[in-house]
Amino acid sequence: MEEKCTVDPQRGCEVRQMVRQVEADLHDLRRQNSGTHERFGERIGDLEAHNKVQDVEVKNLGKSIDSMSGDLREVKSETKEISKQLPVIANQVNAIHESQRAVDTDVDALKEKPAKRWESMVGQIIGIVVAAVMGFILAKIGLSG
Repeated sequence: MEEKCTVDPQRGCEVRQMVRQVEADLHDLRRQNSGTHERFGERIGDLEAHNKVQDVEVKNLGKSIDSMSGDLREVKSETKEISKQLPVIANQVNAIHESQRAVDTDVDALKEKPAKRWESMVGQIIGIVVAAVMGFILAKIGLSG
């Protein structure tokens, strides 16, 4: 049944119908907004949880970077120390090389000594044999003549 207008009961009340329609539409919008707000709330909650996880990961990454920075400083320091020691090591290697050359020279000289002695002995033996032969020849010549 159609409601009558309070101002003119002979006519139907269109304003009331429009008000009811607006109220129904408003109720539907509120219900839709409530669902949308609920989904937004869930999504924001998910994002906040994800953000907390990322915060922990960033914090751990920062600690790792700090640790690596300390290690890098230590390596740099050790590298500087090694660099300072390189000239000393180079001098020691050169000294060892020079010592090795001297040892090689001494070994070569020692190797040659027996050969020189042998050559000297052979020369003396040949000299003795030649002297003996010459003495024999001279003795034969001197006895016959």
